[in-house]
Amino acid sequence: MRRSSCHLRGLYQPARPPLREVLVRRRQHRISGREHAVQSPPSFLSSQSPIFRDMFSIPQPPAADDTMVEGCIVVHLQDTMKDIQNLLELLYDTWSVHKFHKPLHVSMLRTMLRMSRKYGFKHLRQEAINRLRMEFPSTLREFGESLGEYRFIDGEVDEIEFSVMLLAREQGIKSILPAIYVYVCVNRHSEDLEKYFVENRHILPVDLPISLLLGRDRITRAVATTTFRWLNKGTVPCKECTIPAVCAATARMISMQLLEMPTANLVQRAVFPWDRQRLEGAPLCAKCVATAKEVFENGRKVVWERIPDYFGLNDPALAGDWDEDEGEAEPEKL
Repeated sequence: MRRSSCHLRGLYQPARPPLREVLVRRRQHRISGREHAVQSPPSFLSSQSPIFRDMFSIPQPPAADDTMVEGCIVVHLQDTMKDIQNLLELLYDTWSVHKFHKPLHVSMLRTMLRMSRKYGFKHLRQEAINRLRMEFPSTLREFGESLGEYRFIDGEVDEIEFSVMLLAREQGIKSILPAIYVYVCVNRHSEDLEKYFVENRHILPVDLPISLLLGRDRITRAVATTTFRWLNKGTVPCKECTIPAVCAATARMISMQLLEMPTANLVQRAVFPWDRQRLEGAPLCAKCVATAKEVFENGRKVVWERIPDYFGLNDPALAGDWDEDEGEAEPEKL
């Protein structure tokens, strides 16, 4: 007796022709004329998704032969071929979702968030959010510890940063926005941002370019009054300084370096930990180092707390909520 199954048909967008119909067949692709076929039992999809469960529970009139494939009813989905492929791969290979030692490609995370919200795959959405929160933490301590190579997300650096930024805005995941905005400002110079804004202007939220640039400038202006306030006269050399002339010269040299730094480097000076600053010039004495470091770390806390305001992330018009479970937050309308 043949197991009941269905075909999922979605949107496919190759260079030619402009639109193809796509069928879905269990983790394999069968080319038949101009169609890609993938097959999946309704019972499997129903067990994973309340949307599909409701869909398959509604009695349907007998289907005409020309609307069936291999005796299976075709289900039309308004989703891309890539998302359908990714979704079925995730559903049939659940172990790959939970293996946190193995990064998931950013396109997989995009599918997990979009398709899970649309079709009710809550476990996929939560796993995607967990990975994003670990990669882009919301606390200053965890942010400092997370610096370095991406551990839970795979893809080109440009693709990861910009894709995650847009995805977090689209899906209302506000808790990761401060970290990802900072990463973009640190790793992208003005020329890079301008090029990205021009090339992607058709998909960007209207407010994103200006809010990103204004936030970056606000952070850089805050350096002198927060993390590097210890360069002001009366802090270094400190009262207990053992080599006042040397420490004063060092402070002047660092001040000059800050004036000549690119904007991206100044953002690092505002949020990266003391041991990541790579301060050059003559060394400070131990007493002045302790004094400067205390002022610096207190300044980092101030900057981090202000980042949502710097980038306009507290705007009520921005979807999501800092205290709400982001798995249920309303997505942003782009």
